Amino acid sequence: MNFRRHLPHRVVLGNKIFVFGGAIRDSPAVAEVYQIVGCGASSDDKWEKLTFPCGGRFNPRIKPVSDPSNNHRLIACFGDSLYAYYPKIEKWELLHQPLDGKDLFDAFSAIMVDQVVLRSLMLGFNSCQRRFMAYNIFTNKWLIVDDSNFVYKTYFGASKIYFGDRSELFHLGNDILCLADSYTTDRKTVLRFLRFSIKLVNEELVQLTPLSFHTIDMDDIDCFAITFSPF
Repeated sequence: MNFRRHLPHRVVLGNKIFVFGGAIRDSPAVAEVYQIVGCGASSDDKWEKLTFPCGGRFNPRIKPVSDPSNNHRLIACFGDSLYAYYPKIEKWELLHQPLDGKDLFDAFSAIMVDQVVLRSLMLGFNSCQRRFMAYNIFTNKWLIVDDSNFVYKTYFGASKIYFGDRSELFHLGNDILCLADSYTTDRKTVLRFLRFSIKLVNEELVQLTPLSFHTIDMDDIDCFAITFSPF
């Protein structure tokens, strides 16, 4: 990268890696894109600046997500507007302005699924309230999320689960997702993985069903910088 960053938002779409935010000290608030070597990259392979829509200077409000099923694009929220970025033509398109319930995006937290699910939904997890949230990128509406089948004391155990820089929400394919996190105690790192399915019941309701939960103990490791998923 051309600028130093600390825990930036990162998105992979096709053969490109996008990074947003995380700039430190005197680094400007810009995004960058990198074409992966071996996927048609040019000989002067390098990170390039990605211009924000409407000449914006601020980073996205929440983590951008990839949308490979809809014209291979990237979805990002700037201020009270939702945009789509098309890498092939290097252009932004305004999808919605203003956003429905724009304040809810602040509660969307940093725990966002890595790509659009069910072809139309952005899914996130609010770590403070321990609840999932779903937004339809086509209708500009928030949906009701039924996660009543989740029993947190059963799946997460007695200890408190921390969602932050080490947490990730993955789409594994076939409408199955994985919420992963890690914590460290007594020189042991514990990784936790919760797999669940997602179903669109109707235009206003999404249902989540837990499938499995398991942990991996990593002895003699002080800290894991990034959670990984073994699936």
